[in-house]
Amino acid sequence: MTLLSTVQEAAEATGFESPSAVAGATDDNAKRFFRLANFEAQSLLRRHNWAVLLKQGTITGDGSANYALPSDYHRAVPASFWTSSSSWKIGGSVTSQRWQSLQNGWAVSTTLSRQLMMRATAGSKQIYFEPALSTGETVVYDYISNAMFDDGLGTQYAAWSDDTYSCLIDESLIVLGLVYRVLQSTGRDPSYAYAEYIETRNQLIGQDAPAERLSLGTNEFILPAVTPDTIPVP
Repeated sequence: MTLLSTVQEAAEATGFESPSAVAGATDDNAKRFFRLANFEAQSLLRRHNWAVLLKQGTITGDGSANYALPSDYHRAVPASFWTSSSSWKIGGSVTSQRWQSLQNGWAVSTTLSRQLMMRATAGSKQIYFEPALSTGETVVYDYISNAMFDDGLGTQYAAWSDDTYSCLIDESLIVLGLVYRVLQSTGRDPSYAYAEYIETRNQLIGQDAPAERLSLGTNEFILPAVTPDTIPVP
């Protein structure tokens, strides 16, 4: 589905005339749908680490303490930073209190216990390492991309700015979210549409990626099947 077809489906579901264009349209209803479609997509981007937006970032050290993030960077996946050249995990992003103690206090970090922090430099978010990466040292990590709109030609964008662009996040979910937001914004009861949207969203999030395995100890126990032979007889 494209931006146009997504909006057209939501318009029909809410009783509005189906628009022939959305991006750049001057009609008030089309502008409303355009605004809410982008709002819904951005809301879903923040909601979950969607697998379709998951990318790997790589940083090659040059002796500097800080490095630029990818142009489509939205947020890092926690605890995914590793020094691939030496297979050491990197801690963080640490708090400001911890970072300042590493920079100016008695706390000491080594390459075995390297820490990182995200902070701005010259108006752009960058990643800092303590201690600094050595020349040639490589760090890999996972991050969520903000480029969730595809032009159909292999290029992704951070804004739904063209009627022909599709969204990498399930567009049927965006239709449901758009329906409830339109109902809400026009003073109609959105409760039924909202309930359907939340149920679908939770299902898709649950199906999208496996959860972390929870360990309750060092050993794994396999329970035998319950059969007449395994039921204790008093």
